Amino acid sequence: MNKVRSSVFRVSVLMTLIVALNFVFVETSDALWSSSRNSAVQTFSGASFSPVVAPSISSTVGDGTITLTWPSVTLSGGQLVNYSVMRTPSTGPAVAVCTGASAPVRNGGVISCSDTTAVSGTTYTYTEQPNALSGTTPTWSLPASASSTAIAPKSWVFDSAGTPTISTNNNAQLVAYPAGTVQDDALVLVSVSDRNTAPTLPSGWTQIASSGMSSPSPMYFFVAWRRADAGTSVSFRSGTNSQGALSLIYRYKRLSGNISAPVVAHVAVQSSNSTSSSGFTPPSNVTTNLPGANALSIVAISSDANLSLQTNQSYVFRNTSSATSANTALGLSIGLGDKFIQSSGSAGASPTWAQSGAATQWMSVAIALA
Repeated sequence: MNKVRSSVFRVSVLMTLIVALNFVFVETSDALWSSSRNSAVQTFSGASFSPVVAPSISSTVGDGTITLTWPSVTLSGGQLVNYSVMRTPSTGPAVAVCTGASAPVRNGGVISCSDTTAVSGTTYTYTEQPNALSGTTPTWSLPASASSTAIAPKSWVFDSAGTPTISTNNNAQLVAYPAGTVQDDALVLVSVSDRNTAPTLPSGWTQIASSGMSSPSPMYFFVAWRRADAGTSVSFRSGTNSQGALSLIYRYKRLSGNISAPVVAHVAVQSSNSTSSSGFTPPSNVTTNLPGANALSIVAISSDANLSLQTNQSYVFRNTSSATSANTALGLSIGLGDKFIQSSGSAGASPTWAQSGAATQWMSVAIALA
């Protein structure tokens, strides 16, 4: 009888050990997180996010992209934090963006990604949700962030400048459209002359600005625009004499999904001049009467020096074109910068322009294109 009891006791101990080896439960208030494995899936519990509220997204509209950024979050257990980003249109269902090769990346304490599939003419808001992954399975996550401010992609962006045309007389010259121009692109014709005489407005174009100055030297600045036709150039009489004129065309192309016709969205064209300086800040800027406009700052100088933006005020420098006039003591240059204006209203402070030569006289025009 005693031997039987001993055998039963040993079996009970062995079974207890087997159970203990298969089912372990640890309870402690000191643990940040604990883990268990069920088949091939590992899960965590008990870790905490910092901050405890998902940061909201900030957005910057680029040429064909919307860049999204937000402060990074961390997990107390040191696990990797991933992010799900959703884009919601003004009407319709939300969709996931920033996936695959476009997944969010960390740079210091900032997370960023780019949405390259937003369609022109649609306004979106964005949310992001931090989550922890185990393999490919979300283990736990914070609630999604509050929606970002409403944002719309650009409808028109700068594409290129045509080949500059140099005029040394008042004969009509062919000014080339930029390569790749397609019908209904927005074209901006800019001309500056060493003579205070107005050019002839070419057929099919709408005049934006036409002004001249006589002191300290004669100079005339002219800007017009049109929706591109099927042509490749425009016949243009600059109004110059042997002193010379510089003319070229800028192209703003239509982005994906944009079916609208381009319009000049200025309330009033702003123009100005300066008699002689090495740099120049146009004294006033344009106010747009339509949302989603590009504010254009266009300047010209009576010198063949290179132009640049010294203080850009969020303007993007796009082009500078220069030429030595027929009178070799003179020269001409044109510069273009632009800035995207999300909502109608003021485009803000004007950029400050600089040039690489001696002090010279300046003329400028500010317009908005939407």
